[in-house]
Amino acid sequence: MLAFSAFCALGCLVRYAAEVFAGRTIRIQRLWATLLVNALGSLIVGLASSHLTNDHTLILAFCGGMTSFSAAIAAPAHAWRDGSRRTAIVVLATTPLLCIAAYALGAAL
Repeated sequence: MLAFSAFCALGCLVRYAAEVFAGRTIRIQRLWATLLVNALGSLIVGLASSHLTNDHTLILAFCGGMTSFSAAIAAPAHAWRDGSRRTAIVVLATTPLLCIAAYALGAAL
């Protein structure tokens, strides 16, 4: 249980670092960083579920901590409220499609 919790926490730290990096270095809005991290997590889950025959609970714990699908809904809602309606719609439509495609790509590799 301790290892599972540690991998979840590590995933959260990776997401936070990616969002901070994206905001400071490449100056993109946080919701785009969340979209990319969710797609990366989906890709890793696809890889793990298709190619690992042993227990891959820790990888799933890491990806569960790293991805944030609640933030993928909340961030566009805030963007909509702030007047960025096109961005909100694009992110809401893109998130499930990109994550499904990333999972499928991971499973196919």
